[in-house]
Order: sequence, then structure tokens, then C-alpha cells
Amino acid sequence: GLDTVRARSETAGIATFLRAAREQAITHNRPYEVRVRAGDGVIDLRTGETVRASRRLALGVRVTVDSPTSGTVTFLPQGLSSGAQLRVEGPGRRAYLVTVDALTGRVATRRFDT
Repeated sequence: GLDTVRARSETAGIATFLRAAREQAITHNRPYEVRVRAGDGVIDLRTGETVRASRRLALGVRVTVDSPTSGTVTFLPQGLSSGAQLRVEGPGRRAYLVTVDALTGRVATRRFDT
């Protein structure tokens, strides 16, 4: 139902946000970071301490991050990343996994059954 659509939509939005961060790092030839502030329900795109863009999560959607750098995914100018897995959970039992490959910086999504 609606909860499934909301979770899937948020997953697509987060993946797009991460892909844009990788593209910005390559285009501007400097590292960009995506920080997930799970408690606030906000995802930030940063260069250094400057916030370039933010994205607020939909009500009832939670994101947990498994990354080597505690909730931050770094994209380098060469297209590489620090790598991460973000688990996006909607109000129902539906969850999705967003994976950022460390070697290529590519972002992929898939359904995650709980």
C-alpha cells in the first residue's frame, strides 16, 4: 500500500542524492560527503563543513547506515567512495538496501526482506 510506495520513493530519492554527490565530486575535483543525521531525519551533502544540499526524510521512514566512517559516505574526485550500506525502512515491514561500492562509487538499490 501507501507505506510501500513511500519507502520505495525514499529509497530512490536517497540513491539519487548519493549519485549526485559522486557526480559533484568528479565534476568539481574535490571530495564530497553525504552525512546521515538519523535522529533528525536529514541527509546532508557537504564539502568540508559547508552544507551544499539537504534532504529531509518522509515521515515514518528511518535510515540506518553501516559505513566505515560512522554515517558518512565520502566520494572522491576519482569516482571512488568510502563505501556504505544504507537500510531504508518504511512504517510497514518493507525495507530497502542502498549500497555504495567503495571501488567504483556506484550506487545500487534492492529490496530487503525483514
